[in-house]
Amino acid sequence: MNFNLILAFAGTLLCGGLAAFVLFKERRSFVNLALASGMAAFALEAALNGICLRDPPPSDVADWQSWRMIASVFVPVFWLLFSISFGRGDSREIIKKWRWYILALLLVSLGLAGFFRDALYQAVPVQEAHAYWAIPLDGPGTFCISSSFSNLR
Repeated sequence: MNFNLILAFAGTLLCGGLAAFVLFKERRSFVNLALASGMAAFALEAALNGICLRDPPPSDVADWQSWRMIASVFVPVFWLLFSISFGRGDSREIIKKWRWYILALLLVSLGLAGFFRDALYQAVPVQEAHAYWAIPLDGPGTFCISSSFSNLR
């Protein structure tokens, strides 16, 4: 069994367990609901990543990674909601001020993940002896990622 597969499903169990614990602890708190939703999104993302690590064909990996990308769209939205409401007594007022930014973040992320996913990911099998598959980043996202890593020196 692959160690990365174990880590992915352990992350799924831990994130899902924490989400359930926080949700059942105090359901009426918005901060706890935002934290539980963020952890559930992380659990779903880890589960979909774990499914990809079970050695499926490369075409199936591309499909599962597309679903993982859609699931990961919700992670920054929930964490933004959690971070602007944590430690504040007037979380409803702050969320009302930030609601358009949150909606814009959700719509832009869903648009990128839904409409441009074929331009971002391309499944290409690797022809080496012990390699299984690879998903190179191709298209408009390549410049953004390569330019951001070049500034790390």
